[in-house]
Amino acid sequence: MTSINYDTIAEQYAEHRQMLPEALAQWLAVVVREGQLSSQTLVLDLGCGVARFTGPLARVVGGRVIGLDVSWEMLRQAPPDHPTHVAPLVQADACVLPFASGVFDCVFMSHVLHHIGDRQRCLQEVARCLKPGGRFLNRAMRTSILGLVLAYRFFPEAEAVDGRRTPSEGDLDELLHGAGLRPLQWVDVRHKWVNSAEEYLQKLRNKYMSSLHLITEVEFQAGLRRAEGYAREHPEDPSWLYETISMLVAEKPGEGLGHE
Repeated sequence: MTSINYDTIAEQYAEHRQMLPEALAQWLAVVVREGQLSSQTLVLDLGCGVARFTGPLARVVGGRVIGLDVSWEMLRQAPPDHPTHVAPLVQADACVLPFASGVFDCVFMSHVLHHIGDRQRCLQEVARCLKPGGRFLNRAMRTSILGLVLAYRFFPEAEAVDGRRTPSEGDLDELLHGAGLRPLQWVDVRHKWVNSAEEYLQKLRNKYMSSLHLITEVEFQAGLRRAEGYAREHPEDPSWLYETISMLVAEKPGEGLGHE
């Protein structure tokens, strides 16, 4: 398995990983609730990529959200109307955060942790930068429901890639405790991802999942043929339209925002 140069796929990510407005609104409500966010909170969107959550989250809560990513090209793909005045974007390493200790009320990550080599160091940095009582939200596929991802029906090699690099729920608990964070709960959210089978196929053709960049071209083309064949036979299968993503909620022990 080779590594991914995120600068080279930034434009693809910006175009093909955008969420439907109703799905984004659904997730923003979950993040605000579980992060206990308000106009007074300071949030770090860690590994923000093309900032698909950063600006919208700042607008919803009426506060400041800092987006951070290691890839400058990803950051450059932020939407043209991105509100930089309340949602500044920073290029930095997730394992060496350029912030003082205890400054954030919430750190949010979306589909990031499996890309990071030293996860323990990253989570230690998260804990360092959180205020006591601050929340850590890790939005990702959890291993117990990886089988629900439709794309894996057609690309078993991609499922194997993600199975290897996605930390299990038990591994995450250990990592969090090792970093001084306390896991609270998992939240599963089923949202609408696309409007048609053809729209889903277009995302597949553009390798919207990073694991599709980590399989061979022969494997990718074979999977794409399987997907296109299934779409011809089952264009109305609701599995094309919906996906379930999980979010692990944790906190840094101590008094803070009134967390229990």
